[in-house]
Amino acid sequence: MSAVHMFDTYNTPNYEEELRNREVPLNAVNVLAAFKRNGEIKPLRIRLSFDGVTSEETIHKVYSAEYYTGYILYRCQVIHDNVEYQIKLRLDTDTRIWLLDS
Repeated sequence: MSAVHMFDTYNTPNYEEELRNREVPLNAVNVLAAFKRNGEIKPLRIRLSFDGVTSEETIHKVYSAEYYTGYILYRCQVIHDNVEYQIKLRLDTDTRIWLLDS
């Protein structure tokens, strides 16, 4: 069984203050993810901008999840208007910010 959360909304003691003082990188994106009891994190949906229009897209496949010190790198598939996009998402485990990686 898994719980679905926005990773960025964990309730930490100083969350409100941390949020106000945090500098968010330009390549930051909103991601809806599932968190399993075994510690696995799986991105499910992402909010992206296509041609200046923001849309929420389903992540159809997660090809891989590579664990590094301080972040996890996901290779994923998103389909928008019948066009397949392969994207790389980076979850910074220290700041809990999802980044669209190049």
